[in-house]
Amino acid sequence: MTDRDDRSGGPRTGRPHSARVWDYLLGAENHYPVDSRAGELIPRNFPEFAVIARV
Repeated sequence: MTDRDDRSGGPRTGRPHSARVWDYLLGAENHYPVDSRAGELIPRNFPEFAVIARV
């Protein structure tokens, strides 16, 4: 399975992808709004996430 939209051959931008969410969390620019929304939920629901990610 790929992260491509079956109809257009482009990236699936309607749902978050783990690599793009990581990209958002690292402060990079290769993500879509859906990925940033998912990335904003992580520290809200799992405040210890940043510490665990660094380990």
